[in-house]
Amino acid sequence: MAARSKDSFLVTLWTEEHDPETGAARPWRGSVEHLATKRRLYFSAPSELVGFLGSHIRKAGARADDHDT
Repeated sequence: MAARSKDSFLVTLWTEEHDPETGAARPWRGSVEHLATKRRLYFSAPSELVGFLGSHIRKAGARADDHDT
């Protein structure tokens, strides 16, 4: 049976302060950190978060394939 691997990520979301000219809230911002490597990405679009996680999953899959041979 193959060993299972787990990775943990910390995702933080916030809004910037209100725009002083319009009073409107500025867009959401965020960061994601891979806790094992401390690699971090700051993002302003959900697609950037998904890309970061997808990249990590692809790399982890490649490492798992290397161990299978």
